[in-house]
Amino acid sequence: MTVKVGILGAGYMGKTHGRILRGDPRVILSAVFDIDAQRKEEAARELECRAAESEEQLMDQVDAVYVTLPNTTHAAASARALERGKHVFCEKPFATSLEDAGKLLELCRSTMSVFAVGHNRRFAPAYMLVKEFLAGGRHEPTLAQFKMNRGELESPPWVENAAVTGGYLYETPIHLFDMARWLLGEVTDLTAAGAARTYAEPDNFSLLLRLSPASRSPLLPARIPHGPSRLRESKSTAGILRWRPPKWSAFPLRTVSTRRLPCRTSMP
Repeated sequence: MTVKVGILGAGYMGKTHGRILRGDPRVILSAVFDIDAQRKEEAARELECRAAESEEQLMDQVDAVYVTLPNTTHAAASARALERGKHVFCEKPFATSLEDAGKLLELCRSTMSVFAVGHNRRFAPAYMLVKEFLAGGRHEPTLAQFKMNRGELESPPWVENAAVTGGYLYETPIHLFDMARWLLGEVTDLTAAGAARTYAEPDNFSLLLRLSPASRSPLLPARIPHGPSRLRESKSTAGILRWRPPKWSAFPLRTVSTRRLPCRTSMP
């Protein structure tokens, strides 16, 4: 069985997903569309697929759509694809407001289509190992410390535009929050402080979260300052587990992305 896929948005991530999908025998990369005609044509040539004349034409040709547009347009574009009966892979974040998130959730529940979000850290080997370690039941997490240093913040320049991103926390930091919930449970309480250092909006944060797994609630101090590194540390009743992710080039990106392909999974 093959799935005909179209890419909506021909920027960096759209082309990255396209290159990965071209190497998956389960996929036929049918078309790409972007409102920037030059960018669309360049992506179509690189990915060896059709350049659709419109979003509607793209959706007419495919079974599934990859939404790789600016953050603030993700929810509306995903909804349009779901309403046309398409499966959807949406880059994070799937919405930038609670109202849009709620509407999209209800739409997902009313359709037979698959909707997947690109929280790829869950598939990184380092974090999968931690998940397995914590799921073993021998260690009870009581405190976890997450640090994420974004480093240089002025490139690409659109990252500072909240009208595009929805706010800086919807960029790379959202991966950290998703991973915290995935590893430790749902957030029940949050205290936060932020400061604007590079952008016109806050871009440095310190947060204290309480999460509620099945056992006791661990505390999660999280910091998002400038700098080049990432560090995760989890303290349990038996000791400390500290881990650093491998370099980006070491991630098996091809495996991660193809495993996210909506073929036979179902919406939870």
